[in-house]
Amino acid sequence: MQWSGKKNAGFSTVKPWFTVNPNYRKVNVEREEKDPESILNFYRQLLALRKNNDTLLWGRYREYYPKSRRIYMYERRYRGERILVVCSFADRDIRYRLPKGYAADRLEELLCNYPAEGKTGRLRPYEVQVFRCPPQ
Repeated sequence: MQWSGKKNAGFSTVKPWFTVNPNYRKVNVEREEKDPESILNFYRQLLALRKNNDTLLWGRYREYYPKSRRIYMYERRYRGERILVVCSFADRDIRYRLPKGYAADRLEELLCNYPAEGKTGRLRPYEVQVFRCPPQ
């Protein structure tokens, strides 16, 4: 783990037995903690969301686009609430359609790894969108 931009990436005060990645000055925990949009902080938000949401923990799983190599989409359903997770594995923008029974105007965005636009139907490269659909 690259802890900081200090010598040996903050891992040790003596020369480590393995090579330190030369990017340690830019990629390290100390720097990521200061950036609210860092990967580290995104994962913290993601884990907190999952830990505190019964639908994500206990809900029935249903996958959409099961043969797609670019989109991973699934829902979790529990006690009338639905959570829709849409992930892009593409290196460019791609479009998708919401599954039957979902309406864009009823979805509440819970999490996204890009600045939120509040839009559905388009994914930016490697984007993750998590939506809550309230009980009907």
